[in-house]
Amino acid sequence: MKKLNLLVLLLCVLFIGSIKSYAITEPALSHLEVETEQGNGAFNLGSKKVFNFGLSSTLGYANIIATPTDPSYQVSGAGKVNCTEGLNKIDVVVTDPSDNSSVTYTINLTYNGVASSPAKSYDKDGNEIENPPTGDFLNITLISLTGLGAIILINKTIKKSKFYRV
Repeated sequence: MKKLNLLVLLLCVLFIGSIKSYAITEPALSHLEVETEQGNGAFNLGSKKVFNFGLSSTLGYANIIATPTDPSYQVSGAGKVNCTEGLNKIDVVVTDPSDNSSVTYTINLTYNGVASSPAKSYDKDGNEIENPPTGDFLNITLISLTGLGAIILINKTIKKSKFYRV
């Protein structure tokens, strides 16, 4: 009977020992950050999975930086994210490819666009471009000369009128 119990115990150990236990290690990210033109915001990960961030920007996008704790983990949802006015829910998903287990971090990004135009111009991808000349100097000069001409013309007309007194 002892041999049978020992054999059962040995078989159980071999069976249980051969079962692989996979699960993504928590925290799955060592670093999570939102990068914007107004500054950066890094999050304290711990056990927290939902984060809030406010964005006031003329560009309308943020760059999500996510660094996994294990180099084999795959990260999706990070990178440049275009934002719409109001609440933008950004899910950063970290997946362990060995067993497809995953952890989701959510960033609730509230975007308030700024009405004023920036000092710099950006293309649709957010790359800075040189500001083309606007012609404002020419427009102001023409308006000023036109106004001066009108004043001279009105002055000459008044001098010729019978109501003009010297």
